[in-house]
Amino acid sequence: MVSKLKTYFLQIRHSPAVHYAVRIFIGCLIVEFITRYIGINPLWAVVSLIVVSEPQIKTAWTSFVARFLNTILGCAIGITLLLAFGLNSGLLAVGVLIATLASIGLTKMQQGWRIGPVTVVLIMSAGVTEKSTYGALQLALERTGAVIGGSIIALLVTWCISLIWLPPEVKQVKAS
Repeated sequence: MVSKLKTYFLQIRHSPAVHYAVRIFIGCLIVEFITRYIGINPLWAVVSLIVVSEPQIKTAWTSFVARFLNTILGCAIGITLLLAFGLNSGLLAVGVLIATLASIGLTKMQQGWRIGPVTVVLIMSAGVTEKSTYGALQLALERTGAVIGGSIIALLVTWCISLIWLPPEVKQVKAS
């Protein structure tokens, strides 16, 4: 009975679902604390945290780089269109088109290319809802910062936890 219980708990401890859940839980606590402290909405930071979270640091790093590059690219495209053409919701499709081509063509990263077009939508929709270019730029930069911040927190949580609790696959690779 004790042996079966021990085996069950070891299986749970090494479950990929538990690894993801623990990282995301810890990351969410950190994101919520930081965003409350600086007074911004945690939504985009938490979304990024979830997207970048991985049990293995190498995979998390690849996900982080893809998210970071495509967020910056989408932000640059969205802000450029806002500054060049003002608050015009008709440009959303153009922005998404440009970001899709740029994300796939410039970053050459299969993973995360959708982040560029999504960032353009976040930024340009901020322009439409804010009804002022300055308000749109401020909200766009806040959202972009939250996305990058959440991604950084996910990477740091993955790294810290990997120092004390590696998934079984990583332990086997390190041992050989």
